[in-house]
Amino acid sequence: MILEVPPRFAEKPPDRELRAGERVLSYLTAEFERSTFKDGERLPTNKELALRLNVSPGTVQAILQKLAKEGRISSQRGSGTYLVARLPEPAKDIRIGIGASLQKLHDPDGWISRIGGGIFQAALKQQALIEGVSNSNAQPEVMIEELMEKKSQLDALILLPYSAVSGHKQLIEAYESEGKPVVHIHPPSLIATANFTSTGFMDAAYAIARVWRRTGRKHLLFFTTMCRSQNVTISDQLRYAGLVSGWGAQGETSLTACESIGNLASQEAGYQTINRLLASGKKIPDAVYCSGDWLALGAFQAFEEAEIRVPAEVSIVGAGGMNLSRTICPNLTRVRNDLERVGQEAVEMVVRRIRHNGIALPGVVVPASFMGGSTTSAEENKLLEIGLHRKATKPDASQPTNQEAAAENNIPFSATPKAAAPLKTPSPRVRRSGFSLVEVTIAIGIVAFAMVTLMGVIPIGLISTQDAMQQTARSHIIKQISSDLGMLPFADMPAYLAANQFYDYEGNRLTGASTNSRIYIATMTDALPSYPGSSNLANLDERFERVAIKIRRIAESTNAEFRTTISVFNASGKP
Repeated sequence: MILEVPPRFAEKPPDRELRAGERVLSYLTAEFERSTFKDGERLPTNKELALRLNVSPGTVQAILQKLAKEGRISSQRGSGTYLVARLPEPAKDIRIGIGASLQKLHDPDGWISRIGGGIFQAALKQQALIEGVSNSNAQPEVMIEELMEKKSQLDALILLPYSAVSGHKQLIEAYESEGKPVVHIHPPSLIATANFTSTGFMDAAYAIARVWRRTGRKHLLFFTTMCRSQNVTISDQLRYAGLVSGWGAQGETSLTACESIGNLASQEAGYQTINRLLASGKKIPDAVYCSGDWLALGAFQAFEEAEIRVPAEVSIVGAGGMNLSRTICPNLTRVRNDLERVGQEAVEMVVRRIRHNGIALPGVVVPASFMGGSTTSAEENKLLEIGLHRKATKPDASQPTNQEAAAENNIPFSATPKAAAPLKTPSPRVRRSGFSLVEVTIAIGIVAFAMVTLMGVIPIGLISTQDAMQQTARSHIIKQISSDLGMLPFADMPAYLAANQFYDYEGNRLTGASTNSRIYIATMTDALPSYPGSSNLANLDERFERVAIKIRRIAESTNAEFRTTISVFNASGKP
């Protein structure tokens, strides 16, 4: 009997760069490391492996003998060779420190406890131990000192955004320098790109701002706890940046920011702040985005008491995603943040960094969605996809079954389908020696039709190819400009934006080249809108820029130019 190589062996191509013996050993070792590996799986024969790996059967036999001595395989005469699973080595428990007390992770406010729930769930799965600081009310200096003392006992750190410890450079550097990775819950800065997990603060704000613009809202208010101080949270800065990018600046629209009384995030603070705004005589917003759900509840209460209809006259959205089942507005429209997954991703990132010798990993942003829907209009709910969750299709009990329908119409019904009647074999036809005139005419017509179709498709294909080349060149140009703006100090940005830039047909920048090589020209302007009101997030405005880019072929008119805008963050600030 001839045995075939199993599909999973046949799928893996041999590595031609390895020596023959190394190739066989590497091939078989990969089988031991498969996640689906089972003890007692049969290997192909020596000849089959030799043919697959392009080596001699003697080389395969030598490697199999070596693995047999190590106890990795077993041979049974007349039966074959089988893989043998090793007993797993006892895993070393990973000890992960948390920049907060364990009591704080069980805080009843829901936000921190949901992240903590994800952390504990993932730690149990990864067989990791979680250790927090001893005092939940300790000052940042005391917490830092305790975490420094525990450095020899811990393998990694997860830092929460609710304490000054999360941004302490000395603590982070001390752990990272010893190969003990540090992962942040939420990005530690606006320019952070690695070693953090977060929910989509900016994406959610951008989405709701776009929806409000599309539904005709004119005056957007960003309602937060703190917007004038230097201690504005990273999450609020990202939310504001998302609102700015999604809202834009057109016509008579406005975007302002307002901080709560006493910088509190409570429902009472939201209620009093909106009441003060309504009494001031200033323009009443028709869209309010709140950094917390309790502020949004207070705003809802104030607007309702002032007989300003929600959502007809003002649309309100909270950014917290809290459980509001026992509040005055249980279905308040709010962002659904998957905080449990944020905590899980943090633990998994820590474990991956430990296994890869502390290498930095890209930040993970968990997508956010929207829920509720009572404080936004029906059109806005549709655009935000609130309540549009697909359900598994179930049989409709109100509809009769096949058997009931058959009985109702006096038709015999059988649960077992009848066997299909056998197909009749057509009788053989007499073979002719040539083609008839009709067949020749039809064949010529088909060929002629195909040629006409082909000649019509060729111009379309050429146009599509040209459009694809132009799109590729424009993408390359935007990538170069984005890279320049990301590295450019804001002090040099006006001069950079004032100069036109030229590129060849592939989108490569030309410097000092002749005019014959110039195919594309790119012009840039400052597109950051100016917002009325004295309560804008000036701290962020100094580090946020929007640049409008126009790209066109030099031989074409301005009507054919490609336009886009990009956002730039800079930690150094504008001049």
